[in-house]
Amino acid sequence: DQSVSRPDSDPDRDLRATAALREMLTAISPLAPAPAILFADRGFGVAKTAAALRSLGLRNVVTLPSGPEEEVGIDSSPTSPAPYPDGHGATKGRAMGPGSAEAAWDTVPVFIASERYGRGLDLGLGYVLLPAPPATAAGYLHVAGRTGRQGAPGMVVTLLSRQQAPRLVAFSRLLGFKLQHLSSDKFVQDGHDSETC
Repeated sequence: DQSVSRPDSDPDRDLRATAALREMLTAISPLAPAPAILFADRGFGVAKTAAALRSLGLRNVVTLPSGPEEEVGIDSSPTSPAPYPDGHGATKGRAMGPGSAEAAWDTVPVFIASERYGRGLDLGLGYVLLPAPPATAAGYLHVAGRTGRQGAPGMVVTLLSRQQAPRLVAFSRLLGFKLQHLSSDKFVQDGHDSETC
């Protein structure tokens, strides 16, 4: 009996991706809960990202198709809260930003998508969550554009290493957005200290 090693089953990458998701949840916990989309790391994928978030305690996870053959998947387990009632109400009357609300992230959906299949989505989102910055400013503009639409408040939370920080600073200058440091907690990802902006 021979076992075949598949390229999508790298235990070290899976551990790093799960650690990054844990750091992301830590970073957003003090923010006012609002519907969010998390763009899955290409090597980890939508299904593994959703499973990892559920294992970290986030229950209201909705997977969006990451390819033409996949269907939308809503976690309908008995512990899952009811689907989000109105798509836009989570931010009504609440300021967005650090310290503006208790962590009640299970009351709003967190959508999981791939960058490729996230194009054109308009879901009334308060946040875009990026476990790593996109490779290009155009890619960043595309994913960031899923929130703050039609004058609504919105925020992009990006986890990055010190080596990736200059790229995000360059994006902010080119695209004209402000950076705000959300977390001083650090962890090691690919051998580099990482932080959240």
